[in-house]
Amino acid sequence: MSDVMEDRPARVDVNAPELLAQGFRPYERFRLALHHDDGATDRQVRDIVRGGQVVGVLGYDPARDQVVLIRQFRLSAHLLRDRGLMVEIVAGLVEPGEDPVAAAVRECVEETGVAPRAVLPMLSFAPTPGLTDEFAHIYLGLVDASALPDRAAAQAERCFNCGICNDCDNCRTFCPEAAVLAARAERGVSWIAEAGPDRSVDSSYCKGCGICVKECPRCAMVIEEQQS
Repeated sequence: MSDVMEDRPARVDVNAPELLAQGFRPYERFRLALHHDDGATDRQVRDIVRGGQVVGVLGYDPARDQVVLIRQFRLSAHLLRDRGLMVEIVAGLVEPGEDPVAAAVRECVEETGVAPRAVLPMLSFAPTPGLTDEFAHIYLGLVDASALPDRAAAQAERCFNCGICNDCDNCRTFCPEAAVLAARAERGVSWIAEAGPDRSVDSSYCKGCGICVKECPRCAMVIEEQQS
């Protein structure tokens, strides 16, 4: 065994995951066999939230010696200690196929309104490996703080209400009539209504209950009353 204090690979057999819930992020259960150096084997069940790659950017203006932070509402912080309006660094998800540096620049523009002139890597780590597989890339973003708009965090405060479907599939999962379709070709019907870029609603099954709208985390679905 190496004497170096560092993370190292494990000898483990992991079964295919079981989906427990599909929300903004998937929640999955794994069954595994962990093999130890003394020959013993532990069989375990672990539940994790699939987070994927994320970026965080500490904005810094070296000319003014100022950091740039944003304020966002976090429900968990509100429930935990009634301090839901949190002061944070810029952060967000890395989109599929996106380079983390490009994601860092994009998030800076979206959440502060200012593009950094340079993005420097600081560290990468797994913030909460006991709960999620999220892996964070943290950067120092060099910015001109004088270019910040009056309400720099306006985009950040509405990022989860952007109206853009993130393919979470809540609408299909919670629809009691199975009226939400993954695509137009899923069921041969004569008329269907658009419900996002890859979702449609079969009007012959939909009862107008609104559950799909309520469960959509990004306000990408709406109900409009049809005029007779």
